[in-house]
Amino acid sequence: MTFDLVQTPLSKGVTRLEASAGTGKTFALAGLFLRLLLEEKVPASAILVVTFTEAATAELRDRIRRRLSEALAVLEGKPTRDPLLSVLAGRVQGRLEAATRSLRNALEIFDLISIYTIHGFCQRTLQDSAFESGILFDVELVTDQEDLIRETAADYCRNQMHQSNPVLASAALHAKLNPEALARLLRQYLTYPELSLLPPVPPRPLEVITSELQGAFAACAGSWRALASNRAALVNYFVGGKKWAIGDHAKADQIEEHTDRLDGCLDAAALSSQVWQAIEFFSVSAIQAETGKGKQTPPPPTPLFDHCQALVERVTEYATAHRVAFLGGAGKMLGERKQQAKQQSFDDLITRLADALDSPSGPSLARTVRRKYRVALIDESQDTDPLQWKIFQRVFAASPDHWLYLIGDPKQAIYGFRGADVSTYLQAAATASQQYSLDTNWRSESALVHGVNSLFASAGQNRAFLDSSISF
Repeated sequence: MTFDLVQTPLSKGVTRLEASAGTGKTFALAGLFLRLLLEEKVPASAILVVTFTEAATAELRDRIRRRLSEALAVLEGKPTRDPLLSVLAGRVQGRLEAATRSLRNALEIFDLISIYTIHGFCQRTLQDSAFESGILFDVELVTDQEDLIRETAADYCRNQMHQSNPVLASAALHAKLNPEALARLLRQYLTYPELSLLPPVPPRPLEVITSELQGAFAACAGSWRALASNRAALVNYFVGGKKWAIGDHAKADQIEEHTDRLDGCLDAAALSSQVWQAIEFFSVSAIQAETGKGKQTPPPPTPLFDHCQALVERVTEYATAHRVAFLGGAGKMLGERKQQAKQQSFDDLITRLADALDSPSGPSLARTVRRKYRVALIDESQDTDPLQWKIFQRVFAASPDHWLYLIGDPKQAIYGFRGADVSTYLQAAATASQQYSLDTNWRSESALVHGVNSLFASAGQNRAFLDSSISF
């Protein structure tokens, strides 16, 4: 249903307002603020506006302030051709003085009006309700926790892997279990704090995997030791007789080069990445990948290939187990570092407010926030992640006496690289009792819009995307 900024009723509950880029989303949001203030008599201090960047916050502040000023001028007698302002002036004629006073008051206290980023809203709520939320008063907000993330990853590598025996340390380096890789993994994990880590089924202790890796390496080294004096037989297996191998496995010089590298297996203290490349080269899976189409590998002259395959699999399992173990404890380690330094990050603000709402004092905290705000206008709602939606749902969506507007572009909910979560968007959208869209594009060329519409509409209303719940 098309959203008409002038005529669409302002119904309580959850309203979903879908707005593509260029359809006047910011204009509509400022108009909603004005209508709620004048028609529903909601004080400006009881309207919460949340967006996701500082730049968007500044733009909304400027747009809403200008809209209030324009409306005040009209109520004071200035002529206008603006449809919304004209209609609003007519609707408040019976209480013109009170409406004018509301606008003047809103402009006088405008710098105190709650127009925040999501992090700013969480921070203010935690501070205003310190006892219900359990937040400390002297915690420093840090804008960048990169150093703490890198230190956490480096500590894990140093304590759990790089001080182990040479085989395990070398296997870890080969599997890219280094501070940079683990820091990158932790950074991604922190973006989705409610993700569950699923261990292998059945779960195998890291100690068992470690022991098996060492045993597999010993078996591989033993196989190579038994074959090392007869390298020619290994080369002849691949390039002698029938031509069955392809790629590097069909090149004598490559085979000889990798056999030379396998000598590193005989000295664990001298392991290098080249040794691991050779082990992978002689694994069963690598050989099968370079077996010609319709060809079969001859019977192997040595158990070396099977031992290499087993070692490759153990290294992969070892790396996975360490990543799971790291992520399983990294949040606690990072939290302890920040607690010692009396610091918290922007993401911590969201997590702590969500945790506070889940705590025994959560209902009291939600009631406190609801008493303060009668309306919540959530801009860029497609960027809402699971924790953020839990906060809005718990505080506002659960109350039939409040207005909660989810305003955003659902197409942008697929942008996981910036934290969006399409599943969360669909979940939030499903709670809406009213759904509207801004369907006039004021920015793009008409021919382009028509072309895009024709392309996607050709698939049918609910068949344009893989998920049938997403309609075009």
